[in-house]
Amino acid sequence: MNQVKSVNRVFLATVLITFAGIIINPWVYDRTNNIIFALIISQLLLIIPSVIYLIKSKEGLSQAIGFHKISVGNVVLLVILTFLIMPLMGLINSISMLFVRNDTTAVIDNLIGNNGFWISLLMVAVVPCIFEESVYRGVLFQNYRKANPLKGIFISGLLFGLIHQNFNQFSYAFVLGMIFALIIEATGSILSTMIVHFIINGTSVVSLTLYPKLLELSDGMTGNGVSQEEVMQAAAEITPVYIISVLLPLAVVSTVIAFFVFRVLADNSGRWEHIKSIFRKKEPVAENGDESEKVRFVTPSLVIGIIVCILIMIASELAGSGANEAASREGYTTVILGFIYNIKNYLI
Repeated sequence: MNQVKSVNRVFLATVLITFAGIIINPWVYDRTNNIIFALIISQLLLIIPSVIYLIKSKEGLSQAIGFHKISVGNVVLLVILTFLIMPLMGLINSISMLFVRNDTTAVIDNLIGNNGFWISLLMVAVVPCIFEESVYRGVLFQNYRKANPLKGIFISGLLFGLIHQNFNQFSYAFVLGMIFALIIEATGSILSTMIVHFIINGTSVVSLTLYPKLLELSDGMTGNGVSQEEVMQAAAEITPVYIISVLLPLAVVSTVIAFFVFRVLADNSGRWEHIKSIFRKKEPVAENGDESEKVRFVTPSLVIGIIVCILIMIASELAGSGANEAASREGYTTVILGFIYNIKNYLI
């Protein structure tokens, strides 16, 4: 099955073309002082290899990326499922921040500050949910799953994490990439993960837009003003004890509930038996009833792409490490606001 080799080359090409973004984006940002132009360039570069692949494959777009209708009931379940997996994202994000930097919030802050809510929502939530899903759950996963759904879930999640090219986003994007692939298997449509992706990124934009109001509200309730800097400081000081005692139980409970919502979602789509077949020890059965062919997933293109991503991630972390030492907490209100800030400062 040559599709796996082909889409591995698409991934490598996508990684290599990001070098153009690494060179162009700082130059653009220096001259505009607005992150929106860098985001536009990044998203356009992201889809170039996939567009070329789709043109050459001459496959219908809906078939190539798995775009099919889903029911209104499933849309409601997807919204519920999205908010139930957010505590898991927050947990993984918080654990990763014990070891590596998180620059996501600064990016969204800059974007909102210079462009307002609606442009920010378009660039952070709408465009990525279409472009990134079309590449990673579309071109890549749709081809991987034909060869072996279980391996496809893992590899597509891994590549989705790696393409973010920083350790913080990799940590939760890897897990979410696998969850997204499972959602595709449960619904049979990429539209489902576009909805989930939009809600997750849109929530970050909404929360950071409303954050000044939340700070004002805290001032009205306590009489003590809490600055954005104090909130960020409190967020940075979330300790292992706090993660274990607060974030972990919340994530466990919400993830268990999310599993049951996921099962209802799969049942609604008539695909629960298909989901179970993916995890059986014998070779998974393809949707046409045939056994999946054994295909070599690890090709030179895949290995080179992964190595390049890891090297960029290491270079990025070293370049930005100079770091801010955390000081002591400034009261209960600040800690609570810092917790909310931390839960919302991720982006995929």
